[in-house]
Amino acid sequence: MTEKEKLLAYLKAKGINKSQFCRTMGFSARFLDVGESLNVSKLIQIKKHPQFSDLNIEWFLEDKGEMILRPTTPLDQLREEPQSGNDVYINELLKKARLMREELEKGELDPRELMGLFNTLLDKYARLSDQLQKLTQALRNTFYIK
Repeated sequence: MTEKEKLLAYLKAKGINKSQFCRTMGFSARFLDVGESLNVSKLIQIKKHPQFSDLNIEWFLEDKGEMILRPTTPLDQLREEPQSGNDVYINELLKKARLMREELEKGELDPRELMGLFNTLLDKYARLSDQLQKLTQALRNTFYIK
């Protein structure tokens, strides 16, 4: 399928006709009738539009996966297996901090190195805290909690 044929299949699956799509996007009425491919800026414009954000770009460009991405809500994210990357990273930093403290106590380490590690840990904690606040707000919005 050409890119425009794929876009038409996507629109059909969503129950949107060509003229509705072109009006919504501000494209000319003949946009889908002329040529076979889309330029990158048009594809980005389509993907960024909230009504079409579920278009799977991997499907569109590489024929991989489903045409339409399933919506994810904060609850979907909570149901998924927890990501342990942050925990592993933080545990490695803490392990390094313990080793550095031992070196510091023996006089084998410049205190500034330990402070650098401490600042890294604080930065990581702040980013995780921000992510937790965003998730909490999304859950509140989902359940209309003030």
